[in-house]
Amino acid sequence: MNWKELGGTIADMGADLLGEALPFPGAGAAVDALAAAFGGERDPDRIAEAVKADPKAAAKLREIESEHESALAREISRRQSAVNETIQAGYRQGVLWRRAVGWSLAVVAPAVIIGGLGLGAYAVSTGQPGLIKHIPSVVEATAPVWYVYLTTLGIAGYQEGRLGRALAGDKGGGGGVAAALQALRGSGGKEG
Repeated sequence: MNWKELGGTIADMGADLLGEALPFPGAGAAVDALAAAFGGERDPDRIAEAVKADPKAAAKLREIESEHESALAREISRRQSAVNETIQAGYRQGVLWRRAVGWSLAVVAPAVIIGGLGLGAYAVSTGQPGLIKHIPSVVEATAPVWYVYLTTLGIAGYQEGRLGRALAGDKGGGGGVAAALQALRGSGGKEG
């Protein structure tokens, strides 16, 4: 079990604030209080076992939470502010080309649509309806451009998200399929 899972278990037992504080680095006061109440070890597996074995665990958890409520709330708030500032700083430093591709797509897409409509209007106004049958071919000829744009935007979005998570202090190891499966299961790497 990791700190995030333990935090979820504790939140499910009615100590939401305490559970929310656990998965994050720097949750020392919360971990110390839990360790003191449930066996003295700062190990999520040992604490989880002790919590499961203790019939009065829910009451103890709520008591720990009420004793440390203001400190836990301050820590969570401070951490969220730090994460937000870090992410904002990272995005301000972000790679310009990613944003340039996004904005250029916002310009090119309407230009292609207007171009297609313009070609149709030109064909009608000049009395050359045969040109209209070529509009799908012209639009289809731009398909590689769309593939490049969409692939680039997908990669850029992935990198932006990865950068944001890294700047936020996410130390979740691995990537690709393993990370996707962890995200689907709602589990992360050991933290704490």
